[in-house]
Amino acid sequence: MISPLTHLLLALLLSFSPVAFTTSNVGVTRSEVEDDAHSMMQRTLLEKENITTLSHWAKPVHGGQGKCRTILEIVLAHPSLFSTLATAVGVVPGLADVLDDPEAEITLFAPTNNAFTRAFDTYVPLPIEEFLELPQAVEQTLLYHAVGEAFYTPQLPDTLTTLQGETISVTRNKFHIMLDPFVPESVHIVGPNIPACKSVIQVIDLVMVPESVANLF
Repeated sequence: MISPLTHLLLALLLSFSPVAFTTSNVGVTRSEVEDDAHSMMQRTLLEKENITTLSHWAKPVHGGQGKCRTILEIVLAHPSLFSTLATAVGVVPGLADVLDDPEAEITLFAPTNNAFTRAFDTYVPLPIEEFLELPQAVEQTLLYHAVGEAFYTPQLPDTLTTLQGETISVTRNKFHIMLDPFVPESVHIVGPNIPACKSVIQVIDLVMVPESVANLF
């Protein structure tokens, strides 16, 4: 469970449809669309490699040998995956301290850089740079990605209550564990069970914006 210090920090913090396009309606050529698709595929493949690297890098920590790494340390150590997330964390006063608490028991659904790009290219109706200038929206969105218990994938319940207060459903099939938050499509766990002291990181492929924040746009 979350330590008293983490509860205090969180209390202080809280006191403060995909657009389809065609080449005809956006004025781009087929070659440009193909180039974009190729670039996206390259980014996706590179991201998978980076997630595999992260998983191997984190394995020794799970055994409890040596100093554990906090969520914040892991995020900062992997900018190829989490530089945008790190920037967002820095927007919210006190959140870095929460994520750097080795006694905290948190599940963080950590969106990758591509997860941010995908969300702000599809269903979030403003540029990410403008979003990062809205501290309250950033805070509520990041807290929507966190749960006040450490859940490895086998223990994930069907419904999660986030630190932001709204809930997320969890569904499973033969190949994936998916989150069904207030976004136009399911969110997949693409990098499961990264240990972070008493917490755990579940890497996801799409930023989740809660309903209360989406209504601000």
